[in-house]
Amino acid sequence: MNKLIMLLWISIGGVCGTILRFLITIMLEQHKVANFPVGTFVINLSGCLVFGFVSELSVTSAIIKPELKLALTTGFAGAFTTFSTFIFENYQLSKDAQLTLSLVYTALSIIGGAIFLFSGIILARFITK
Repeated sequence: MNKLIMLLWISIGGVCGTILRFLITIMLEQHKVANFPVGTFVINLSGCLVFGFVSELSVTSAIIKPELKLALTTGFAGAFTTFSTFIFENYQLSKDAQLTLSLVYTALSIIGGAIFLFSGIILARFITK
């Protein structure tokens, strides 16, 4: 695949991921529980699900073509999820003397992310059988 075409696919996915992240964050901001960053948490977990699902589907079936995989993983999921915001929110929580909540957020994000990634893989395998 031509590198310019690859960049185009990544850009299309990235624009969609960025816009959706912004909209979901605004929607979930009002549901903050005890300063827990619900928006970033939900976004990062669902991004793991999408990444696992698309990656597995691209390997196990012809449904996902290479350019679509690139758009959905590198572009969409890359722009949709946000490690820098996750780290900044942890910093804010620890700065506000909420170290326990920061540790819970980190643990839930890592464990939840792994569970959601594997769930996406399992879902893709289920669909392609």
